[in-house]
Amino acid sequence: MKTWLPRTYLTLVYILLYVPIVVLVVFSFNDARTGYDWGGLSLRWYEALFNNTAMVRAMWNSLWLALSAATVSTLIGALTALALHRYRFRGKRVLNGMLFVVMMSPEIVLAISLLALFLLVGLQLGYVSLLLPM
Repeated sequence: MKTWLPRTYLTLVYILLYVPIVVLVVFSFNDARTGYDWGGLSLRWYEALFNNTAMVRAMWNSLWLALSAATVSTLIGALTALALHRYRFRGKRVLNGMLFVVMMSPEIVLAISLLALFLLVGLQLGYVSLLLPM
């Protein structure tokens, strides 16, 4: 009796997480102009999306930023973890504490504080300011 309750709960959580994504993907192929009517299968919205040069440029910028941020974050994180695990140095406890503060603070608070910092030091908002917090 105790094993079915966690499995049921986990199944409900996965359903609540993934059903909206599946519905969104299915309705992205909808031919109707509104989202609550089904007008048949169509690639009309994808054609409109890829014919919009600003959207395509934004997509490539986002992909390039994501690749850059993932690479830089992985390198910095791996080197920091290696240093924290292998070596003893002054400030190790402070660095470890700072890592936990960043993990525990809400993203919106971190975003607003970083925006205030970037504006205070005069950093141009753009690619670099998006890559730095990663």
